[in-house]
Amino acid sequence: MPGVPKTKVGKKAAAHPSYNDMVKEAIKATAKPVKGSSRPAITKYLQAKYGKELGKGFAASLRLALKRLTAAKKLVQTKGSFRLGKEEKKPKKKKAKKAKKPKKAKKPKKAKKPK
Repeated sequence: MPGVPKTKVGKKAAAHPSYNDMVKEAIKATAKPVKGSSRPAITKYLQAKYGKELGKGFAASLRLALKRLTAAKKLVQTKGSFRLGKEEKKPKKKKAKKAKKPKKAKKPKKAKKPK
């Protein structure tokens, strides 16, 4: 039937967050301060947390997400491990400096009367 338009079947929305968000979460959870997290550590964390939701193309999607984040300098690669880039770390909250109150003008002291 040439006159009948085909109905499009849309993809189901993923039950997990985006790979970029998942990778950042995994690195925060498993990273060592200096070395960061290795790809196997990230994989293990994500599979434990999201399991079957990840699907068949998990390894390829993870590899591409790591490449993308590294290229955007949101991740830093150090000898096979990954850690968050400088801009991804949450800046520490600086305490707001209290406005200094202007000092009251000192009243001139009265000269002591000699006795």
